[in-house]
Amino acid sequence: MKISKAFLAYCEEVVIPSNGSINTESSYRSTASNLIAYFGDIEISVLTIHDVRQWRAHYASFQKPDTIRWRLSCLRSVLKLMRRKGESVIDYEDIIIPDKEKNLLNFLLLMKLNLLLKLLVVVRAVTLR
Repeated sequence: MKISKAFLAYCEEVVIPSNGSINTESSYRSTASNLIAYFGDIEISVLTIHDVRQWRAHYASFQKPDTIRWRLSCLRSVLKLMRRKGESVIDYEDIIIPDKEKNLLNFLLLMKLNLLLKLLVVVRAVTLR
């Protein structure tokens, strides 16, 4: 089965029946487009773990880690469905999903905080006129 058909089947058989959001469906289609742009619309059964690692490294050079993480998760889900349907595909468990990045809080320096407060006072004074 071609990459495009495999992702379409996943959307039709899993995402849509489970009332997945339009954003979820769009993410799967976008992942399929990324794979097709990189490999062509090849048979999903010819993908190797080495191919997936190369694709990941390529997209990691210009996409955020959480985007790559989501795309790998989409691919794993599709491969899992294909395996259940009897397709000879790579083991989805061999695709490592990186840990989610921790969002660290940025704190305003005291100087910037004072500047912000002064700006808010000015804005408030102008709006009260």
